[in-house]
Formats: sequence, C-alpha cells, structure tokens
Amino acid sequence: MRLLIVTFSFIALTFSSCSQTEISSDSINEVEAGLTTDIQESLNESTLLNESYGDHPQQVFDIYLPEGRTRQKTKVIMVVHGGNWTNGDKSSMTNLVLDLKQNNPNHAIVNINYVLGSDSHFAFPNQFIDIKAAINFIKSKRNEYSINPEIGLIGSSAGGHLALQYTYKYDTDNDVKFVGSLCGPTNFLDPHYNGVANQLVDLLVDTMHYQRQLSKNYPTTDYLKLLSPSYNVSYTSKPTLLFYGDTDMVVPLSNGLTLNEDLSNHNIETSLNIFEGGHGAWYTETYNETLHNNLQAFITEHLFVSDL
Repeated sequence: MRLLIVTFSFIALTFSSCSQTEISSDSINEVEAGLTTDIQESLNESTLLNESYGDHPQQVFDIYLPEGRTRQKTKVIMVVHGGNWTNGDKSSMTNLVLDLKQNNPNHAIVNINYVLGSDSHFAFPNQFIDIKAAINFIKSKRNEYSINPEIGLIGSSAGGHLALQYTYKYDTDNDVKFVGSLCGPTNFLDPHYNGVANQLVDLLVDTMHYQRQLSKNYPTTDYLKLLSPSYNVSYTSKPTLLFYGDTDMVVPLSNGLTLNEDLSNHNIETSLNIFEGGHGAWYTETYNETLHNNLQAFITEHLFVSDL
C-alpha cells in the first residue's frame, strides 16, 4: 500500500385555445413580463447542502442561492478546498463563502467537495474530472436553480492548483470566466519541490491515463510539466487572480511569480497579490486586506451581476 504524504420549478405557459388574432404578440410580452416579475419576487434566498453531482459520497457541493435570482443575471462563484489533494473538506472554506455571500449578494456561491486521492483512487486527472462533472451538473440545473452558470473558479492551496489546471486544460466549454488561486502550486519543477515532486507523481498520478492521451493532447510524459499550471498557459487562458505569501514554505512565492510571468508573456490579464506571512496566514490582517479588495475588484470586472 502506498503511503500518501502529499498534501421554480419550470413554469409551463399554457394558454387556452385562442387564435393568434385573439392574443397579440404585445399582449403575450406583457403577460411574460408580469410572470417574470412574480417569479423574481417569489424566489427567496435558499441554501442547498450536499447536492450530489456523482455516485461517490464525496461528489457533493453546497450551493447558496440569492434572493431575486434569475436565469439571466445570477452568475456563479465556485470555491475549491485544499488539503494536499488527499485530505480536506469544503467546510474549511466556510469563512470565505460567508465573505463572498456578504460582498456578492447577487451571485450564487458553490462550495465543492471532490473525491480525495487515496491508495485506490488517483487524484489526477480524477479531481479535474470531478470539477467538470460538478459544473456540468450545475449547468443542467440552471432552470431549477434559476441561475446563469457563468463561473468564477477560486481555490485555496491544493484547490488553487486544481482551479488553475482545470481552467487552463479542461474548461473546453468556456464556462469559467476567471480563475483565482490562494497559494496554489503552479510549477512542480520549482527547485523548492526537489525530492518530493517525483513522489507526487508516484502517489497521485494515473500515469496510464496520460500515456493513453499522448497522441491527442499530451506531447510528453513529463508529468510534472503536464500537471503544472505554469506549463499549461496559452493565449486563450482566462484572467487569473493570484495570492501568495512572502514567507510561504509550503508553496513558495516563486510559484506565484512564475505563473504571473507566464500569463503576462501570453497577454493574459493577471493580478499577483503578495501578503505578509506563510501558508497558514489565511486570516491575518494583511491577508484579508489583500484578498478582499483585489478579489472583489476581479469579480466585479469579470463576473459582473447587475442589481436590477
């Protein structure tokens, strides 16, 4: 056994049998406008916990739906927890979710779990596939939830890596409009990871999957490059928001600097924000100030929702 050490419903508009001459298009528009108003007024704030998007018990998410939401305006912010890809739970993102709800009262917030890596379940690519499954499930529920599934994807630590890599490599439907990483690994070839990077491959990577993909998407068996967001940036990558601590000994600042440079070289909008402290300094004053001001500006620019 390997030892893992790395860390409301749909409204049916049924009209009685009237001819087109009896109901004008203007009348129909007035009726629909009135129904839309009624629907908006009746949609109260709602929280749905542990919504299943797959068969595994860990394939669940919480979704926080705002009052007055509509399928046209209500976009989605999704957060991804960390935990070395083998541990952790969405509950660790509660404080961030509460902050996002307070600062973005017209957005839906999704807090996702994914199947953790283990001796019997490779983290990669399965955790990227889990994110895609969750997004596809949310898209299939857009009428039921009354949302517009344009997504801002934000992850912390290992979740930051998952968010970045998913957006750059797996978002083939262009669902993600921006991605944010809170101290997520971006470059496993960084000298900081010497001695542990190959263990990451041995323990977490389904190498057979990537070998089967060689003729299509993956030109190399250098798994550290394949799994590093910095090496997967392209000219079509999404705007990216980065937060890194200046004394982080788990995910070094150099990871943030490298990705920021790679994005800039590809003319992708990027914002690198450096706070004082290490990997555990999530709720220090400097971290909170750096996070909320910059995160809010990025959401407003790339996932704007009108108050109307």
